[in-house]
Amino acid sequence: MEPRAAYLAVREAAATLELAPTTVGTALGYRHRRGESDAARELESVLPACVFLAAKVEEEPRRMRDVLNAFHAARHDGELLRDSREYWRLKEALVLEEQQLLRALGFDTLVETPHRLLFSYLHALRATAAVCELSAALCNDADALVGRGAQADGGDEALRAPNVLAAASIALAAQLLEAALPDAWTRAVDVDDAALERACRTLLDCYR
Repeated sequence: MEPRAAYLAVREAAATLELAPTTVGTALGYRHRRGESDAARELESVLPACVFLAAKVEEEPRRMRDVLNAFHAARHDGELLRDSREYWRLKEALVLEEQQLLRALGFDTLVETPHRLLFSYLHALRATAAVCELSAALCNDADALVGRGAQADGGDEALRAPNVLAAASIALAAQLLEAALPDAWTRAVDVDDAALERACRTLLDCYR
């Protein structure tokens, strides 16, 4: 499943569940670290497991039935999950997926992810949907670059700090979309102009 499609699915389910933006960011960070799988499996169990775990970690837990219903409604035009056999099948798949996710995370669910910070910043900035979507995609690509230790010259070091990576993703998305952001907003998240410029330049290099 494409990162943008995953982002939209998680955002829609999170809105139904009334989850905070930080929980959305944590869920997407989990999904990114777990790796992609086929779209059907992602919608049925992977993304629900990421949201279910993220909600617990961010201290706004939701019932498993509610999480499953939110994703089912997103896939079926608002229709709730009424078939008990289908519910038990999806519940079992979610439980198994959550166990696999925890193993993929090394049972370290409290690692600060750029995605969590990203959505906190976007919420505070009241960014448009277009900026949110593009910055989430840029953040995914940058995080993958850092995670696989690319760029032997050490250029990815500019992106290693989660707050810098998140800020650069938003700044670059806003620049590409010609969207206005408050002046000097990055200083409020402890990112100076020089660090932001280096990170944006490194992020652009991902696509060259």
